[in-house]
Amino acid sequence: FTRWLFEQGAGSVIESSAVLVVGWREAKPCGAAITAAITGNTDGLRKDCKRPELWEAGRDSNVVKAMIIIPESQKHIKRAADWIQSKSALRQGVDLQLALDPSQLVNVLDKYLPYAVANPATAHAR
Repeated sequence: FTRWLFEQGAGSVIESSAVLVVGWREAKPCGAAITAAITGNTDGLRKDCKRPELWEAGRDSNVVKAMIIIPESQKHIKRAADWIQSKSALRQGVDLQLALDPSQLVNVLDKYLPYAVANPATAHAR
């Protein structure tokens, strides 16, 4: 995900349109990558010689519109909720949501991708 995210800054127009759906284990590293893209500080990321360089600081870097976290167990629900509350800098650029079951996931996705959820057979054509 981090490589993909950093590649998005290479173009001249960066539009906030991606909705990321992750499990609890993926939420923290994805959140770290998004925070690095927003702040320009990559210190919190693991070393990766194949990761592209981060685009220039101060550019609109808000590629990800929302991150929806699907907790894998009951204990992950509280951890994920606490993590979301502790990430004020990340929350300023990305809407962080929890989806506890498939129906909640559909409802949250509908908020961000109403056409795709309403018309799943034709969503790929967008």
